[in-house]
This record gives sequence, structure tokens and C-alpha cells, in this order.
Amino acid sequence: FVTGRIGLSGEHPFVDHFRYVKALEDEKTIAKQTIPAPAQTLAQFWMPFARKHTEAFYSSAKPLMDDIAQAYIAVLHQLYDAGCRNVQFDDCTWGMLADKNGQEMHAATKEGLLAVQNAYKDINNQVINGAPEGMNITTHVCRGNYHSTYASSGPYDSVADVLFGEENVSAYYLEFDDERSGGFAPLAKIGSGQKVVLGLITTKQPQLENKEAVIARIHEAAKYIPLDRLYLSPQCGFASCEIGNKLTEEEQWAKLRLVKEVAEEVCKEVNPEIQVFRGRVVSGDQFISSKEVKTRLIQEFQGDCAEMEGASIAHGAYLNDIPFVIIRAISDKADDSAEMDYPTFENAAALHSAKLVEAMMPRI
Repeated sequence: FVTGRIGLSGEHPFVDHFRYVKALEDEKTIAKQTIPAPAQTLAQFWMPFARKHTEAFYSSAKPLMDDIAQAYIAVLHQLYDAGCRNVQFDDCTWGMLADKNGQEMHAATKEGLLAVQNAYKDINNQVINGAPEGMNITTHVCRGNYHSTYASSGPYDSVADVLFGEENVSAYYLEFDDERSGGFAPLAKIGSGQKVVLGLITTKQPQLENKEAVIARIHEAAKYIPLDRLYLSPQCGFASCEIGNKLTEEEQWAKLRLVKEVAEEVCKEVNPEIQVFRGRVVSGDQFISSKEVKTRLIQEFQGDCAEMEGASIAHGAYLNDIPFVIIRAISDKADDSAEMDYPTFENAAALHSAKLVEAMMPRI
């Protein structure tokens, strides 16, 4: 419960938590900070069960929302200064609003519940609008995750207009692992350019999903939002409490491997003429054209491919705190097996790189 006016004094503990995670980054990972959504905090203090305590310090919701928003904005700037560029709002409020008991939980009429939706959307957007430039903010609509149980059920239909049509996040992490979440039709409300991460792989049960069934569900979702704006992930975390969910560590890794396999397979459908490889790129000052040098780079650096300019560009961008993405096309296997002459390859590489850049620009 609230014990006084809300504000931020000093550095928030989450900032040091982020520094710890960021120190574990490597060339294949980017640290992300997840925090309760501003709407989640507002709900905690303004829903009927808590409002009496809050009203000792706030006579209405508006000053409470403003104080919460300003505290959140301050934390986001602290996180940014610590190197954070990706923040996820974990938001259980929309699951509660979509639940059949939503009106009862909020002691509201149907019209009153719409006003609650708008309040939750407004405070989230107020914080997003005050975030540092260059910070990417997404949201996960969580429906509860305590020891393989859940807290709310219901399709997204009743909240889609406000949540999907008016909230200014860059992406939505949405749970679709069972019938509790309803169908994909509400995805048609998602704003232009916003992305959807489909939580089709449950984190609550150990049984591994059928890969073909998951792919079929992705294509079902693509009827409402373009496939190139769809992503795949587990439905929620594997642990939202100390005891975790009822899966072994290996069962959790199996779920993640399935996500990777499905994502790679579906990606090939989006750009069938482009092969995408994941691995380590080594960069140096020489053109690699001998089997001996190739073998040494693999053995000493575990390199998957080699190039000449990327590292110097990346170093300059890093020193000047400039975000960067380097796109390279693999021309040959650094031996005599090339099947394409260089002029032909150059034209193909330019075309493929242009397509990738065009596809990426709306997402940056």
C-alpha cells in the first residue's frame, strides 16, 4: 500500500541489477531490463482493494498517475545512462481487464471498464513519451505465472482497440499458448510498424509442442498481421517466483531450441532467396583466400566467416556511442569452390542487402 507521495530518491536498485546483466553480454546477446508496467503500479494502488489507503495521499487518480509517471521516467533515464537501450513493461492489467471477472475486480460497469483501459494506456504512453531518445520499449501482456499456474483468462478482443490501437510500444509479447488467450483476430488492431512476439511455446508445462503445429499457428496469425512483423518466443518466463515452474532445466532448454528451430524455418519462407547464418564474424586487414588461414581462424577464434571493414566501423561507432548494424553478404568459402564470378555476386549481394535494409528500417 502507499505510505506517502510517490517519487524517486537516489538510484533505483534495478539499475545495478541491469549493470550486472549487461556485463554478461557477448556478441550474440543484448541485455534487456524488464520492469512492472506503469499501469501495473497504478492498478496496485488504485484498484478497489487498495484505493482507501491511497486516498490518504491522493484525492484522485490524476496526481497519482503523474507521480508514478515521473518516477518511472527518472528510472528510465538512469537505466539509459547505465547503457540500457531495451526495456520491457511486464503488464498484467490487460489480462485482468480481458478476464470474465474484470468488471468485478475493478468494481466497474462495462463503460467504467473502458475508462480503466484508457487510464492504463495513458500512463504507459506518458512514460514512453518521456523515455530517453533511442530507448526501445516493448510490453508483455502477462496472465500470471506462479508455479505453472495462471491468474487470468480471456481473449484480447475486449481490450484490442485501446491496447493494440493506441499504446505506443514498439512490440507486444503476447501469450497464445492455449485456449485461454483466444484467437488471433485482434492482432488486426496492431498499429502500423509495431511488432508482435507470439508466445506459442508454453513455459508452464514440460510437454514439447509439435513443430508443424506451431508453424501452422504462425501462419494463422499472419492472416491478421504481416509475417515479417511476427516473432516467436516462449509464452512467459520459466520462473516468476523462487520455486519456478514445473519443468526441469533440460525441458526448458528443449523449449528454447524449438523456438529457434521454428523461427529459422519460418524466416526462410519470408526471404527464400536469402540464406541467414548465425555465428561469429572475425574481422581483420587481409582478404582470406587460403585453406590454411581459414583453418587457423576457425581453430583460434571459432570464426564462422571473415571480413575486412566491419570491426573498424563498429569500433568508431562504439567510441562515439552510435548504435550500428553491419550487414555483410558471404561471397565464397575462402577456397576454390566458388560457383559465381565476382561481378555476378556483387549484384546479387547489393540486391539482397538492399532488401534487408528496407525491411529493417521501419523496425529501428
